Amino acid sequence: MNKGMTIMGMVVALLIFILFLADIAVKIPFGRAGGMLWDILFLISALGLGFLSFTTFRELE
Repeated sequence: MNKGMTIMGMVVALLIFILFLADIAVKIPFGRAGGMLWDILFLISALGLGFLSFTTFRELE
């Protein structure tokens, strides 16, 4: 169960990263409605979530 939650965290982080990177690159799906600053903040948050999930996954092995 614990490994599954960390893998799910990595998947969610990847999806958030792809979603907001696409918003910066081609203005899809949000059309930069909140501005570039929010997109960058979400990218940083996704990287943080991915890092924390990955390090926790390694500790569980």
